[in-house]
Amino acid sequence: MMPLRAFRVPATIQVGTGASALTGAEVKRLGARSALLITDKFLLDSGTVTPVLESLKQAGLRVEIYAGVDKEPTLAHVDESLALLKQSGCEAVI
Repeated sequence: MMPLRAFRVPATIQVGTGASALTGAEVKRLGARSALLITDKFLLDSGTVTPVLESLKQAGLRVEIYAGVDKEPTLAHVDESLALLKQSGCEAVI
């Protein structure tokens, strides 16, 4: 049986051209000092997530990357990224 948990949706959602560059400032505003970025190898290697990574680093945040997602996420991906989250001590997940 799963224990009861609270899930809060952020009050602000940034969308549109340039929104990725605001990620670091928003994560820092929420009080986190580190972030786990969950992505796939293609998005990482192609540079698609580079604006997000740069924004996080420019905000002074420590960043860990889980790039093991392959196509549609599976429970194995969740387990692997959760293990990295716990091991790294990251305070935010992107």
